[in-house]
Amino acid sequence: LISHRLFRESTVTSHGYQFVKDVSRMGREMGKIVLVDNSPFAMAASLENAIPILSYFDDRSDKELAKLLRTLHELLMHHDVRETLRLLHPDFQKQIQDHLADEDDHDGMSMTSMSSFESQHVVDDMMNDFLTNECEAEC
Repeated sequence: LISHRLFRESTVTSHGYQFVKDVSRMGREMGKIVLVDNSPFAMAASLENAIPILSYFDDRSDKELAKLLRTLHELLMHHDVRETLRLLHPDFQKQIQDHLADEDDHDGMSMTSMSSFESQHVVDDMMNDFLTNECEAEC
């Protein structure tokens, strides 16, 4: 089911953000692409296709992908993942957009000058909320 993976080498700078994963550049049907990432900045160009996940740092007991199983199974049943993601998690795109806007305004610094660690705590809390809601019925 997973035919391609994007890493830092596949990113672009877009709208002042570095390391953006713009899945529209893949030349594939957008309704069939899912972007799972721990960074809202990586998702900035592809929010409709995005699913958040908590950061992973060499934790062999990490089970974050398992928490997404319900959403991933649901996506298999629908023609366009973007519509399904909007229905399953209607507030997520707005939360990420608001977070990106807050980061842009943060002390006049753009995201290109902020370290990812400075904002990752807030992002992890937001992602954890998403995943907790995701996992309530399944985990």
